[in-house]
Amino acid sequence: MARRSFLFVDRFVATLPIPFNRQQDVVDRIPETPHPYWRIAHFTRRSLYRTKFQLALASNVTLPQRQFDALETEYEGRTAAQLGPVAYVSCDPIYRTQRFLRFEFSPNAAGSGGRTRLRRFLELLLADGYRQAISEARITRLDIGFDVYRQPLRDLAISFRQGRKTRGTRVITGGDGEVESIYTPGGATRQLAVYDKTREINFQARKAASESSRRYVLLADARTRFEYRWRKESFSWHDVGNLGNPFVRYDVREYQRNEPLIDAAIERLLFDAAASRNVGRLLGTLDGNSAKATSTMRRLLREAFARCPSPVWWDPVQIWTGLPAAIAEIGLYRGTRSREDWAS
Repeated sequence: MARRSFLFVDRFVATLPIPFNRQQDVVDRIPETPHPYWRIAHFTRRSLYRTKFQLALASNVTLPQRQFDALETEYEGRTAAQLGPVAYVSCDPIYRTQRFLRFEFSPNAAGSGGRTRLRRFLELLLADGYRQAISEARITRLDIGFDVYRQPLRDLAISFRQGRKTRGTRVITGGDGEVESIYTPGGATRQLAVYDKTREINFQARKAASESSRRYVLLADARTRFEYRWRKESFSWHDVGNLGNPFVRYDVREYQRNEPLIDAAIERLLFDAAASRNVGRLLGTLDGNSAKATSTMRRLLREAFARCPSPVWWDPVQIWTGLPAAIAEIGLYRGTRSREDWAS
């Protein structure tokens, strides 16, 4: 039986204001000694900040002492999986209109120890100004989601619960023809992403094994990630609770064989097509030998799809009750701790 995880934050990007008379102090606190857990990239022509850090958030991760590559400098080009247990911290902007410090990381991938390490690093840079700066953070990207274990993505159809104009749904399939991910609305700055997490984990494991000439074991259990993304935003910590539950806008159906009068392959094709198309419009394209036959087939298919159940784990209201805990687990806004060595 499928099992749903708790709600968590998978990607978090924020900017912090630093008073002008304290900015040089922050620059002066930047560590200069090379360390396996961090590296620095100074100003380049593409930079928006004069100084950028890459900070390893896991003790088993070390960073090569080289310049950042294109993926690492292109903020929007990175995914949470590519971030992994690593944070990016940028400070000293080129343009005065930008806030002085920006950081980006995946709280979920970082784990408890990684979140603590990032906090200590920020405390090192900001000293006694940390509490004030973090309380005035502007969140520019927030991805909140959950995993469903033993739930294949191919057996789900996702649509808006309330009919309205959108940019449609974008479905990505892999080389084997299986669905990899679903984005709805496609291309929007506020978007639900549903993807095959098992496939992503296996891809990363295969890539790491290839680079290190090691063997790897493929993960076989199905795991589907649901993630709502707020991109290119600007809101405060206090605004997060007022965003509204985005999951209530969606209807999730799980495939189930329902109609014995319809060929099983046709019923399955209808369900698969419903992952990216409106069922009503899809049925409107059917054309049979006669108007009566067509009408009968449309009715049977519509009834069969309507009987596909909503999964027992899909309870948007109950899911959203996990928001306060998910935000608290980011680990940056709660009371300050005594400063410790960020690299410990």
